[in-house]
Amino acid sequence: MIFELNEDDEKTLDSLLAIWLEGNLQAHSFIPKNYWLDNQVAVREGLAQARIFVKETDGKAVGFFRVSRRRDCRIICQRAISKTRNW
Repeated sequence: MIFELNEDDEKTLDSLLAIWLEGNLQAHSFIPKNYWLDNQVAVREGLAQARIFVKETDGKAVGFFRVSRRRDCRIICQRAISKTRNW
């Protein structure tokens, strides 16, 4: 199921931040881990203010995409789901 994130949904927002962190640690291993850890608060605030659509499987957030004011779109998902491309 895909749904639009409600800004008051703290639990899902926490899950999305974990997906973001895991993805960046895997994709950008050449950047020190502390860089990503130190930016979690700013990213969480940005996610809370953005228009986010969440992909959920078996009641668990597995990925999301953000649509910005510039009308671009960024897709972030767990590694397992990215291999299946099952959106």
